[in-house]
Amino acid sequence: MNILHDFYTKYLNTPAFRKIIPITEEGFYRPQVEQYRVISSSSNDLLYAGGRTGKEPKKDFKSKGPYQLPQKPSNFKFFFIYQKADKATAVTELYRYLHSGWKDDRFPFPKMQDYIKVPFELDITKNVEFESVENAVADVRNAVKNADWLPDTQYMALFVNPVPKLEKDETRKNIYYKIKEILLYEGVLSQVIKSEHLYKNGKPNSYFNTFLPHIEIAMLAKLGGVPWRLNRPTNNELIVGVGAFYSVTRKSRFVGSAFCFNNEGIFKGFDCFKGDDTISLAGSIREAVAKFIAVNYTASRLVIHFYKDIGKKRIRTQPANLAHLGLEYTCDSCYHQ
Repeated sequence: MNILHDFYTKYLNTPAFRKIIPITEEGFYRPQVEQYRVISSSSNDLLYAGGRTGKEPKKDFKSKGPYQLPQKPSNFKFFFIYQKADKATAVTELYRYLHSGWKDDRFPFPKMQDYIKVPFELDITKNVEFESVENAVADVRNAVKNADWLPDTQYMALFVNPVPKLEKDETRKNIYYKIKEILLYEGVLSQVIKSEHLYKNGKPNSYFNTFLPHIEIAMLAKLGGVPWRLNRPTNNELIVGVGAFYSVTRKSRFVGSAFCFNNEGIFKGFDCFKGDDTISLAGSIREAVAKFIAVNYTASRLVIHFYKDIGKKRIRTQPANLAHLGLEYTCDSCYHQ
């Protein structure tokens, strides 16, 4: 709470800020006792397909279905990227689970087409097989560069990553990021699955069915679908998430910003800057606001959500960059952890 008071005193409770936004002189809003209330039990209701509602995605998604399927394109094709040694084990198992489901009398799991309502159409001509981790990146780059991609089709690569989760060699760990970058340049989506999660010690993982809901829902979202959303009216507001992280390998702090154009959670953009480049960060927010106004004409509010400890010296609010757009500024949830 002290951080919020410091922020208010230093940045908001000043004549310069009040000229831009005439906030109340009482400072923080203090509700009366009679205004206190328990959050409604319907506040965590989620919407699924056909307007059906539920509260627990883990239980409800299977029976209610995704709120919104991917819109464009209508054609999706999948292919595998894997190490040759994993083909007969991990890759074969993953294909079976996605294509036919998890066959278990106690805890069965449907095939992908029945679970996320997206057909699992495999294009084996796009599969990329590499002999070793050391030449994986080169092999993937060559295959992707020379692939014949069909028009009006969204491809997704299923990368069966042979590098263990606890791998200490940074070079081996980084092949995932390098392969993902190669795919992104070609407009190919990707989903990674650790081979050790699929097949270990000479036998399939008997608990891999617990991974499948997370993997397939992530695939649906990456393809442009919406698994579920809060059951509340759509508001005409711009939501900006700002977060900071420290890269141990690069010994540097970075700041990222992500944008949504309404409270449905539809992702609209992302930027990343060096931790001390607050001018570019403010510029990216200003640009997002301008685009929002151009499309929506008016906005009910701007919500800026700071996530993680960005540091007092690194982040400075710059409301003057937003004022001339005529948008009411509301810092809805500014906090530090």
